[in-house]
Amino acid sequence: MRKTERHRPLLMRLPLASLVPHPLNANVMSSTLREKLKTHIQASGRYPPLIVRRLADGTFQLLDGHQRWQVLLELGEEYGWCLIWDVTDEEALILLATLNRLEGEDVPGRRAALIAELQAHHTLAELARLLPENEAQLESTLQLLDIDIDGLVKRLSDEAERAAAEGPVLLSFAVDPDEAPAVEEAIANAAANLPGPNRRGRALVIIARKYLEEA
Repeated sequence: MRKTERHRPLLMRLPLASLVPHPLNANVMSSTLREKLKTHIQASGRYPPLIVRRLADGTFQLLDGHQRWQVLLELGEEYGWCLIWDVTDEEALILLATLNRLEGEDVPGRRAALIAELQAHHTLAELARLLPENEAQLESTLQLLDIDIDGLVKRLSDEAERAAAEGPVLLSFAVDPDEAPAVEEAIANAAANLPGPNRRGRALVIIARKYLEEA
């Protein structure tokens, strides 16, 4: 079987009773957010599919969606939408450690614009029952609408690019195996009495400058 075929997920409705939590799951959710998740699923019937892998005994081990699984059970659901991934034990651990942690962050002003659009359909009190923020946090977010968000994002991006341009330069090069010990020894000797961080990089600069002085 080709690697691409092995890793292609399969979307299926599985009996929730056939799912088992991963014993090393570290993801938890506050009771407030859990109730909001429950309200959302109960009202809409929509949720991201749970991510599972098939075990040898015929059950399916949860890799992502432990909270959604529990909420579905509490709502009396018997089946849930799941993505079945064919992964090894090691890959399962990597997924467990990353799926709940890899996420972006909202640009606050654009979050405010989104909330403002939602206000056409819901009151702030209703939104506070559905969204992660409480009503006071939603009101504070909406105050950002007077800010030039696009201009702010561009300024922050420009500053980040300038900082990256002014930061350290990463150099990489290769040498023959027979010559590598001499390079390592020269860098080690030059770095021996240097204080602070990045001693090897600064040692390489010393060696290069000495060569240029003698050339």
